[in-house]
Amino acid sequence: KSKFRNDTEYKEGAGSLKTWARAQGFYVYRGKRLITAGSWLGLQGFTKSHETDLARIQLDISNTQDEEWMLDVKKSTVKIPRKYRDVLKRIAKQTRDEARKVRLYRGKVSRRENPGDYQFVWSVDKNRQNVARYRINRSHPVIESLISGKSAEEIDGIEQILRMIEETVPTQNIILEEMKNPDSVPVPFEDMEQQNIILMLKTTIDALNLNSLSPLERRVRLLSMEPFSEYEKLVDDIISGVIQ
Repeated sequence: KSKFRNDTEYKEGAGSLKTWARAQGFYVYRGKRLITAGSWLGLQGFTKSHETDLARIQLDISNTQDEEWMLDVKKSTVKIPRKYRDVLKRIAKQTRDEARKVRLYRGKVSRRENPGDYQFVWSVDKNRQNVARYRINRSHPVIESLISGKSAEEIDGIEQILRMIEETVPTQNIILEEMKNPDSVPVPFEDMEQQNIILMLKTTIDALNLNSLSPLERRVRLLSMEPFSEYEKLVDDIISGVIQ
């Protein structure tokens, strides 16, 4: 279920979530006194989004560096010296990447343990020997729309294709790759051009006849299914008309 009760709440957003997102960034201390809290300190290209809302970096400067960090008279704002910008950019990028991974992992674990109305593309079945088999979720709205209205013969053909995909999942290769690169958690379609993701979203909206729903209901449906849950901003931009 959506955390918003109506379209007005959806547009206004949840205050606590906004506050949490605003709190990301550098926390600059001078002599154990907090000067700046939750700021990317003007680093170009670093904006605050819910994807990186867990990112926090503590930065300590001494009371002999006031001039270097352009600390104002009130000692409440700072400016990153040019010689530190590149290294702090690198640290900030790494921290934001880790924040994205944690958020993605927590969200997926939580949803898999308590799926509710959330629809994954893949499900895991275990046999009596506790061997896991990966299956394409036939209840996923996109899969349902693919099968809907087809003849028995056509459905059988689609089913054969789905089973072939399921039986040839390169499980061992995936495990080996995870062991070699444990930190490389790809996001669905991260290598795909944004326009193609937008096209896929629009195609899904049309296929599921989601335009007949209210904006809030449309949003809930799209964000309750994998992989569109990873693209909340794109979903919002399409629904609000920012993206035509």
